[in-house]
Amino acid sequence: MITHGHPAGHQAGCRGSECPNWHTDLMTCTEAHTRYQGDYTYRLAVDAGTATADKETYPKPVAHIVLETPAAAKKRATRIVTVKAHAAKGGKTGPVAAPRFHGTKRMADYGCSENCPNEGMEGGTCREARSRYEKERYAARKAAGTLSARTVPENPKWVHGTAVGADRGCTDNCPESPSCLEVRRAYQNRRNAERNAA
Repeated sequence: MITHGHPAGHQAGCRGSECPNWHTDLMTCTEAHTRYQGDYTYRLAVDAGTATADKETYPKPVAHIVLETPAAAKKRATRIVTVKAHAAKGGKTGPVAAPRFHGTKRMADYGCSENCPNEGMEGGTCREARSRYEKERYAARKAAGTLSARTVPENPKWVHGTAVGADRGCTDNCPESPSCLEVRRAYQNRRNAERNAA
C-alpha cells in the first residue's frame, strides 16, 4: 500500500498526475519528495512519523512598487562623460559633458554600428567614419615607416640578429647569422637557467 502525499509514495513510484492527491488541497508524492529534500523541519517530521500531507501555506509576497522620480529617471537615462574643462583666470573648473555626434569614429567605438541616424547623409555613418580613420592612420604609418614586419616586411625598423626581430615577425629566413630566432632562443634558455638557479 502506497502512502500518498508522502516521500515514501514518491520512492514507491507515484509520480506527477498519477497521484490521487493531484488537484486537491493535499501534497502530491512529488511535492512531498521535493519538500523533504529542501525543508529541514518537514524532514524531521517525516523521520519522526508526524508529517501530514497538508500543503505548507506561505503568505504571498507583496509587490513593492517603487515609483521613480523624474530627476532620477533623467539621471539614469543620461550617462555623462566628463572631460577636464579649462576655466578663465580665477575661475573654477568642473565636469562638462563631452558631446557625442553620429558620423564619428568615437560613436562607432561606443557601439553605433547599425541603424546609424546618419545613414545616407553627406557625412556618412559611424562605421564609415571609423573605416576612414583606420585608412588614414594606416597611410600615415606606412609613410612614416612604422608598420610592423608582418604588414610591410621590406621596410623593417629593427636590426636583424636580435630578439626584437624575432618578436616582430622575423622567421628562419633571417639575413643575419645567428638568426633572430636563434638569438631569442638563446636568451630564453639563459633566462630559464637563471630562474632555475635562483
